[in-house]
Amino acid sequence: MLMAFRLSQVMMGNVPMEVYEYVFVCCPIVVIGAPLGSVVGSHFHRLVLAALIYLLDTIALVTAFIIVPQSAVLTSVSVGIVLVGFAFFYLLTHVGNKIMEKISEEDGGKEEKGEGADGEEEEEHKGKDSNETGQVRIQAIHFDLNPQ
Repeated sequence: MLMAFRLSQVMMGNVPMEVYEYVFVCCPIVVIGAPLGSVVGSHFHRLVLAALIYLLDTIALVTAFIIVPQSAVLTSVSVGIVLVGFAFFYLLTHVGNKIMEKISEEDGGKEEKGEGADGEEEEEHKGKDSNETGQVRIQAIHFDLNPQ
């Protein structure tokens, strides 16, 4: 960030004092927030962190709509961007599921059931976390979250 700031200062020449103030306001947030975020992130499950991100992004979007004065054009462009984003990620999810189904069919169901570390058969967990075994099965891909 500082290199980009310095580059713009050299190229633009006359950088307003307000820009310096904004940079100095960000410094303590980064110095405190980055290590704190790292500590918090290491103590929560990834799904909890994802839910927090979704919540914070939703709050940011709603407050932006409240704070920024809206015109008809701005509102329609903003809603359009959100709807195109939903459509894009829905399509991405749909295509990913089709690819995973194809991989699963090519394997011929070889990975339908697996054996755990203690020799017992595990039930298939399609895209869901298993709290009992500490293992996750996503279609044909198997991850062991608690290696022992």
